[in-house]
Amino acid sequence: MAFSKSVIRSQMPINCNLCETEKNIKWKCLTCGVLMCSTCKDKIHLRIAKDHKVVDIKNVGLPVQELDFTNIKCQDHSEQSSCLFCTKCDKLVCPTCVSKIHKKHDLTEISDAYNLKIERLKNEQSKLQKKKYEITATKDQLNQFQNAENSNYTKVSADILNHEKVLKQAVEKHIEKLRNELEQNHKASSKVNEECIKAISKSERQIDEKYSDVQDFIHTTDISKFFQNVNRIEKSTEVSVTKPEISCRTKLQFIPGEITQSNIGVLQSVDIPLPEVNVSLSVVNQYQTNLSLVTFLSPCPDDSLWIACNPDAVLQKVKPEGTKLKTISTFNNNIYDMAILASDDLLVSTEESRLQMMSSTTGKVTDSVYDIKPFLATAIHVTSGGQIIIGGYDEGRVAVFVINKEWRP
Repeated sequence: MAFSKSVIRSQMPINCNLCETEKNIKWKCLTCGVLMCSTCKDKIHLRIAKDHKVVDIKNVGLPVQELDFTNIKCQDHSEQSSCLFCTKCDKLVCPTCVSKIHKKHDLTEISDAYNLKIERLKNEQSKLQKKKYEITATKDQLNQFQNAENSNYTKVSADILNHEKVLKQAVEKHIEKLRNELEQNHKASSKVNEECIKAISKSERQIDEKYSDVQDFIHTTDISKFFQNVNRIEKSTEVSVTKPEISCRTKLQFIPGEITQSNIGVLQSVDIPLPEVNVSLSVVNQYQTNLSLVTFLSPCPDDSLWIACNPDAVLQKVKPEGTKLKTISTFNNNIYDMAILASDDLLVSTEESRLQMMSSTTGKVTDSVYDIKPFLATAIHVTSGGQIIIGGYDEGRVAVFVINKEWRP
């Protein structure tokens, strides 16, 4: 009976075991069993129990055993174990591999390569989730159009029937013709909507399947199998999403005519107004910087931020921690624009012809390969396809440069 009661009580909302006020439980210590919020985890628990195993509450119940990176057989030399990961060849290597082929290649620890692959998979998973949100929104909009079409069909049909009662026997044939025309138009419109929704639903299922595959693969503990299949999984996340054109539709509207045999009424096409979108904005978090103002801001995949202030001539990389911003690095330079590359490096315009680049891993500042001489670079934009768009001026002339990602100086 005591066990039965504990089960019932566990269904009730509980507070953080440390502060006893916060209800947003995010973490659980597997060592001591404490449930806690993010603030207590960082400020209390990790300070007094650094060796404890703390996991996201969402991952409680998942395998938590330590991953073994020391006993992965080399695919080319089965008598040896892999010791490093070659970032150039994108594969695990053993000492023999290194001495024969990969000696001058960029090599890294297997655990670091694993963490990088996991991060990339999570990024791809986020992209899939974003696509899911997009097509779900499109599907909802199509359903709204379908409902509007059905409602309009009912209204127009009623208008025709009411007008028909006013007309004499001589106009009944013409009324029937109008009803048939409306019916055909409605069936055609419904067929188009149904096909669009069917195509969207197919893409939705594909994304759900790929999302689930990636989710399952991320939690695999077989590292050898992981590296054997990770490239295939990375490539399989691409999904072709059909996006129907729904920005402009027309509907039929009944326009009554004079009650004469030659002019009973016609069906007229009018545009269907797009559904109103109500957007509500609210402040989630506020952070105080040490800059006089923030003129440029670029978010990074690791939740850090690049911020810049023109009047102060300062560029900073910061990361939110609780309610404060932790400054990771600071550069003193005039910044006219900046953008994040696909490599997570920061591209910066300092109103010179050549753009500068800040490394996301080392923080080192170098001259990039992008030079638009004799123009001075001002504005920068990186497209989702990897193209770099640079705005520049030169003694009264202005120009826009579009550079493909394969571009070389």
